[in-house]
Amino acid sequence: MIVTVIQENLTRTLDLPICSEISGYGSICTQEMVELEEKLIQENLVELQAWLKRLTEQAVNQGVKATSDYTYGQPREKICAMAKEWGADLIIVGRRGRSGLSELLLGSVSNHVVHHAPCSILVVQ
Repeated sequence: MIVTVIQENLTRTLDLPICSEISGYGSICTQEMVELEEKLIQENLVELQAWLKRLTEQAVNQGVKATSDYTYGQPREKICAMAKEWGADLIIVGRRGRSGLSELLLGSVSNHVVHHAPCSILVVQ
């Protein structure tokens, strides 16, 4: 299973207008700006779906049974939960190479998965 997890931001999670978190004294965004952001999100999703389809086709062409999908949520938790749900034997996860303060402040998906996954992990730089 080839999967990517899109981290939801606060405005999407709470169904708030996109610009409401920017301004405490009223919105500075127009409806046109909101529509443009929605259009960009949809375009990015189309690109993501095409990328996942290409990866799946490459795997299948190499004789590997594969499917792909995307989901929303906290990547570190979703990856572990999905692996448990699928009964995965191995998770292959990328690593950006953050360390020190940036890892502490921004978190590390790969580090969390290594410590919480229900199966073996292969971390790729």
